Order: sequence, then structure tokens, then C-alpha cells
Amino acid sequence: MQLVESLETRSLLSFSANVNFQPDGVAVPAGYRADAGAVYGKRANGLNYGWSRDNRDSPRDRNVHPQQEYDTFNHMQRSGNLKWEIAVPNAVYRVRVAAGDASYFDSVFRITAEGSLLVNKTPTSDERLINREMEVSVRDGRLTIDNGSGAKNNKLNFVQIRHVRDLSPSEPQRPVVSAWSRGADMPVALGEVAGGVINNKLYIIGDGGGQTLS
Repeated sequence: MQLVESLETRSLLSFSANVNFQPDGVAVPAGYRADAGAVYGKRANGLNYGWSRDNRDSPRDRNVHPQQEYDTFNHMQRSGNLKWEIAVPNAVYRVRVAAGDASYFDSVFRITAEGSLLVNKTPTSDERLINREMEVSVRDGRLTIDNGSGAKNNKLNFVQIRHVRDLSPSEPQRPVVSAWSRGADMPVALGEVAGGVINNKLYIIGDGGGQTLS
């Protein structure tokens, strides 16, 4: 008798991509695809990605950082506020970006992914290159990297995209908390405090009672 063992369902073709922003013709870091600033469209590597407007005059290669992915970048605001997009299957992704310039720190980095603020940092002489990552949901077939409010001279080094899980059609977008307001002081001091966010409210729990801030 032949026995057939059933296998668990696996997603073997989950989308992932590493894209480096750099001038045309310079070395591409290992494991990355290059973006030299062309308008969104299909690339020779088979992926669809690019900018909202021709941005090929703006990438730089500083030749000062030992890692090429941090040595190159493209401007997001040199010729107006430009966004960058890549075609992806609708799903939840972990997105990591690096923002910075190995030679200068004349910026205020505000970069969003799918409308959520991903990078919110002003570089300094000691910290010129900023790395941030977060999970975002894509529902329109394109992952969008854009300028956030208050950005000044945004510079994008690279983006890394990893599929986390499929997105149920009925699953709502995770709310983005843009600001918290301070509530009244707690009536008693608490020890062993724990907290969590439920329905966009912060619950604080500990010995002696609790309070909700919204």
C-alpha cells in the first residue's frame, strides 16, 4: 500500500526585493537591483518600479563610504516632491529604508511608506545615515515611498521589501496614530505598570487602578 504524506501549504513565491538608488553605470551592491531615477515602468530585471517624474539627474555616488548601498542615494525633493513606487502583490510587507548622505547632513528626513511615517529624523555629523523599518499593507498593487510633512532635502539610499503575510480582503488597514494628547494625572501612583493600544486608545494597567488616554 502506498502512503502519501500531505504537506502543509507554503508560500514559495513570496515577493521580496532590494533596490539601491544610484547613478547609472556605477557598481551595484550585491543582492540589489539598481534604480537610476527613471520614471515608473518595467525594468530589464523584470520588476516594475520608478519615480513619479524623471529623476535621473539627481542620484549621487560619494565614493567615501565602504558600503556602496550607503555611499549612493537619490534626491526625493531636488526637482519637486517626487515619490517612488514598486509593483507588488497586495499583501503585508516589512519595509526597510536608509536615508542619508555620507558627505553631508543638511536635511530633515521625513519619509513615508504607504502613507505611514517611516523615517522621522534629522541627521547630524555623527549620524548621517538613518535606517528604519516597519510593516505596511498594500492594497492597490504598488508600494509607495513618499515625502512626509516637514521634510527637507530627503535623500533615499535603498529600500528592502519582504513579504510578511497575505492580506485578507476584509482586513482593515492598521490605523496610524499621528499624535497623542496628555490626559489627567492618574489618581494614584502605580507599580509594575503595563500598557497596550486597543482601538486607538492607550490602556495603562498596574497596582492601584488604571486610566485610559485617547
